[in-house]
Amino acid sequence: MVLAVVTVFLPDLKELSASIASYVDSVDRILLWRNSPVTFDHPKVELCGDGTNQGISAALNYAWHYAQEHGYDWILTMDQDTRWIDFKSFLDEVTGECAPEGIFVPRMADEPARSGFTEVTELITSGTLQRTETATRLGGWRTDFLVDGIDFDYGMKARLAGISIYKVASGAIDHHLGSPQTRKFLGKSFTTANYSPYRLFEMYRNHWIVIRSYPALSAELKARTLHSYRERLPRIILGEKRPFSKIIAILKGTYAGLTYKIQ
Repeated sequence: MVLAVVTVFLPDLKELSASIASYVDSVDRILLWRNSPVTFDHPKVELCGDGTNQGISAALNYAWHYAQEHGYDWILTMDQDTRWIDFKSFLDEVTGECAPEGIFVPRMADEPARSGFTEVTELITSGTLQRTETATRLGGWRTDFLVDGIDFDYGMKARLAGISIYKVASGAIDHHLGSPQTRKFLGKSFTTANYSPYRLFEMYRNHWIVIRSYPALSAELKARTLHSYRERLPRIILGEKRPFSKIIAILKGTYAGLTYKIQ
């Protein structure tokens, strides 16, 4: 049996409905974790959470314990704005006799498909499918991150435990990051992500904590994080509102992550 959990915060109900509709027929139960007040009526959907923002890990760990208690074999983790393209094919391939053991992630809709299973080094929370026993082996998701970095930490913890992550050829997701907008400066177009100052603080703090927690596994994340300063700061200055607050948030997040006591 497959249990899905979708975390919602101030969702666009039309977008949320389209997301759930893209996989509801192929799962047995959906836990809709409310980080803000919302209602949703569907016989397979169970409303969870109290409507206050407890982040993503609270939802994921609740789903993990729910799956243990109710005998679900698989856990699918989803975001509110991610839409599946042929989830049934993805599920059939992952649960087939030829599938390897591990954690399974989809390709993006605009990403070319490869055959079978391709081992990768990272995952994102939305669209990830794994056995309940895998989450149990890893002890669930860390609780001190609100949103950002949870997926990077979980993927590296899995690899450290000898659990492989596989990208699946069948199926795909349409996934959105931030609230991108196109701007122009001196005749050239560029895209801004428009994350809030708090999200930027948490993003840089948590990414540096993950990088420092898994030094042997985090070279790619470290390189991308360093590159992001050169890419993101000019875009914030030239194309986003509250640029000073956002830059200060990035600097404070960086300092917090670099000085965090790693256990």
